[in-house]
Amino acid sequence: MSEQLTQWIDAHMDEQLEALKGLLRIPSVSRGTPEPGMPLGRHVYDALDYSLKLARRLGIEKIMLKMGQMYMYFVDDSNQAYYRSPMFGRILNYMQAHPRRCRIRQKNGRRSIVISDVPTIEEAVALLQEILNLTSI
Repeated sequence: MSEQLTQWIDAHMDEQLEALKGLLRIPSVSRGTPEPGMPLGRHVYDALDYSLKLARRLGIEKIMLKMGQMYMYFVDDSNQAYYRSPMFGRILNYMQAHPRRCRIRQKNGRRSIVISDVPTIEEAVALLQEILNLTSI
């Protein structure tokens, strides 16, 4: 293992463990008994809530999983400071490292990114955590 990779692992171990603990606290993401405001059940709701909190840390306003793709919607063009922020830099870093998997779109002044091959909530959470742990470009 390279020295740089070893240093990165050492520097981010606590963050990775906390993210893993957060995922492990969610008992299941299988469909449960519907409750008010939670049509797929409590556990699916908790998993979605956890992934949304990770997304918001990255400045993502809305996130959707649909047909194996994750759609991340960002603030509008009026918030130029966000697009120069370290958080957006992390997303750009991920996109640069995975160009075949990512595409950026813009419609009505709103930017979004589509990431392919994200079939489950667990994979979406892991991907968001991976982006959070990247350095900004």
